[in-house]
Amino acid sequence: MTDRAKVLIIEDSPAFLHILMRLLESDYELTGIVEATHAIKICEEFRPNIILLDLMLSGDIDGFSFLRTIKSNEKLKQIPIFIMSALASQDMIRDGLKLGASDYLVKPFAVHHLAQKVENILKLINNNRQDAVLAKHFGLDLEDSSAHNVLTNFEKMMEEVIATELSVVDIANRLSVSQSTLTRLVKDKYNLTTNNYIMKRRLEKANILLMSDKGLSIKQICSALNFKSVSYFTKCFKRYYGVLPSKEK
Repeated sequence: MTDRAKVLIIEDSPAFLHILMRLLESDYELTGIVEATHAIKICEEFRPNIILLDLMLSGDIDGFSFLRTIKSNEKLKQIPIFIMSALASQDMIRDGLKLGASDYLVKPFAVHHLAQKVENILKLINNNRQDAVLAKHFGLDLEDSSAHNVLTNFEKMMEEVIATELSVVDIANRLSVSQSTLTRLVKDKYNLTTNNYIMKRRLEKANILLMSDKGLSIKQICSALNFKSVSYFTKCFKRYYGVLPSKEK
């Protein structure tokens, strides 16, 4: 049926993706992918009514990075996103909800509960004017289009930024704005300086890698995310999360 709601599933496990596809295929039009590298383009073409998102994904883009990019995109930010993750720390759950996720489901969960949640939120959207629902549930202020485009492109660059030595000046030049303009936009949006926001993103990425099954040592994570030393990374991580970085978390 052409009027069926569309669901995009981004899930790292092919086996679990298959289970979700089988569960939902009779009620929804589905697209399923195992990594988020091209997910924004897929969203723009598929126009899902809801997204089911794993956090630990294959490829260069993790679930939080994808979520941030979606929520900074004027055309896509209204799409409800359910996070599905084995990362069960309260910090992770809080951060996912603060970034605009509609729900955070900790794996393992009963898949029929997920199906009911999907049905409930789609009913909510269908029973209200979409823009009113979004304003109520996400509470995001609209910015002028030029500022919005700068922040959208900034988020698209973030995976490169956190892994390299790009300075704020370099980033501003790439975005074709002044450093002061970039600083103001980032401050208005995130209530952080540009450098502090980049550090926050580095540490969040590091935490995901620490908790993943990729087998990376702390030293390898530091190198991948452009920390100058393990001791500096440890100091920054402790300041942000209140605990020392550990593969045993």
